[in-house]
Order: sequence, then structure tokens, then C-alpha cells
Amino acid sequence: EGEVLGLGRWFDDGSLCRWMLRNLPPADALLPDLLGALPDHLAEAVLAGLVEADAATAA
Repeated sequence: EGEVLGLGRWFDDGSLCRWMLRNLPPADALLPDLLGALPDHLAEAVLAGLVEADAATAA
């Protein structure tokens, strides 16, 4: 019928991370608030970094 797994086999390396992040809103929902709280030059740098990271993952 199945196998009872010990906790060491049930949880993988990402289990804690997924559990910690489960109730956070998506990052794109937080971005407008973050950009509004930063000085303009830092907000521009954050946006530039996000665009660069997105381009790198799309390649």
C-alpha cells in the first residue's frame, strides 16, 4: 500500500525554504512599495538589476 518514510527521507533540502516562503506575497506585488520607499537612484538600480537578472535567466 505504501511506505512510511522517516522525516529525514520525507523532507528535502528545499522543504524549510518552501515552508518559510509559503505566506509571502509574490515579489512583483511588493515591487511598487519597495521602489516607492527608495531614493530614485536606488530604485533605478534595483530595476536595472532585475532586468539584467531576468535577461540572464531567459538566455
